[in-house]
Amino acid sequence: MSDWKRVYLTVFCVLFFSCILYGYAEVRNVSISSECYNPGEEITISFEVRSTSAYQNIYGSIIFSENTTPVYNDDCVWHSGGAQDPPDTDGHDGGFLAAQGADPDVWHSVSKTIKVPFGYSGYKNIIAAVAENYMQLYEWGGHIENSANAVMTQCVLPTATPTPTAAAGVIITPVAGIRLEYKPGGTDANAIEPFIRIYNDSDISIPLSDSEIRYWYLFEGEGQDEIAAIHSAAVFPGNTDIAEHINGSIIQKNRGTQDRYLEITFGNGAGTIEPGQYVEIKSSIIKSDGSDYDQSNDWSYNAEFMDYERWGKILFAIQDVVGFGADPYKMFSPIIVRVDCGQPSFNDEFTDSQGNVWEFDREYTPGGWLSLIHISEPTRPY
Repeated sequence: MSDWKRVYLTVFCVLFFSCILYGYAEVRNVSISSECYNPGEEITISFEVRSTSAYQNIYGSIIFSENTTPVYNDDCVWHSGGAQDPPDTDGHDGGFLAAQGADPDVWHSVSKTIKVPFGYSGYKNIIAAVAENYMQLYEWGGHIENSANAVMTQCVLPTATPTPTAAAGVIITPVAGIRLEYKPGGTDANAIEPFIRIYNDSDISIPLSDSEIRYWYLFEGEGQDEIAAIHSAAVFPGNTDIAEHINGSIIQKNRGTQDRYLEITFGNGAGTIEPGQYVEIKSSIIKSDGSDYDQSNDWSYNAEFMDYERWGKILFAIQDVVGFGADPYKMFSPIIVRVDCGQPSFNDEFTDSQGNVWEFDREYTPGGWLSLIHISEPTRPY
């Protein structure tokens, strides 16, 4: 081999391995398809990556963590092996994300769909970690070149007992025991079929008149009309038919990625749900041309329920007061309360046993219902 070829080869090798050893990957703009999560549901993590060296491959992992610092025993929900369900906590080499190309100033958009691990609750940091060498993301590499994160919390936290502040001078009692359960009524793609039960596990009557249920979904189509139907409605035990007092309609309203909901309303003749009773409603939505829906992206849908299960992503409101569940992307389920003493003010604040701060959703009308909203929510439920 001639001397100039040896020199050329030496320079090439030095430059090549320098790029590998000294290149640097970066990540930014981590975003999540939902503002809150439910264990077991699929969410999409999106972010941007780039390398400071031309033509370098970029590797990465997505992990859930209690804090913003990625470490190797964090819950890895995606790496080179694909989605991790259950999450991998034994280190992760990082999956291939992008080929850099010639321009190191180019940011590459990446999206990965993962399933939130069961058993999660509270706040979680979702971290995208990147490097130019996949071994640098594994325990052998000893470091992660760059990371960025976004924070999520559980959509519906367990209801805590609120207690009044000393200055409020008001005694309130949470009306515990309102429970909504749901299952899909069928598997036909051309129909949305919410089957819903509302249970009264409390010690007071729950009025159905002027109450409503909201089942949120995303419409796919080209302007077709939709038909909402109530197939049956009854109070159990006793199988008391109340279908003639219930109406179903489609309301178009944008809320995050969702653009409409099935509104089920109860008329004056619907009566009450007494302690120990439940009401069961079987309903459906179809398009006028019979075309299919994609229910996988619907807020209120859950394909995994084979029987009735407690479900916080369908809202039930009593006289405009949220009794159970939440509209899309609400982080805390409101707490419905009864006022036992005093005249609460709209600005009264209450704390619960977890230190969360709540406030009333409206001015109090004697004899009416109230609910407490977490202070972080920027808008009222209605």
